[in-house]
Amino acid sequence: MRDNLSDTFNKGGSMTNKVETIAAAVKHKPHSFEHIRKTTGLTLTDEQFVAMIDKNRARFKLVHFVKRDDEGTQILPGRPGLRLKADQV
Repeated sequence: MRDNLSDTFNKGGSMTNKVETIAAAVKHKPHSFEHIRKTTGLTLTDEQFVAMIDKNRARFKLVHFVKRDDEGTQILPGRPGLRLKADQV
């Protein structure tokens, strides 16, 4: 049985190509999943991004960006995103 991440990556390109696309998008600094979707055209869900990070733990790290409401109160856990691990830059 194939997982949802594999199905997504296998539609319209290989998993390796999409992982490389994501790595290029976060090469210089971490970005939210939303930003990566907008800049790369990838249509992965948050869950699919997390699964991809889990499958590539040596390369990527899950991060959360601070999110605040209109009154300045921090909303937890914030916007999910990812970064390259230091040895991958």
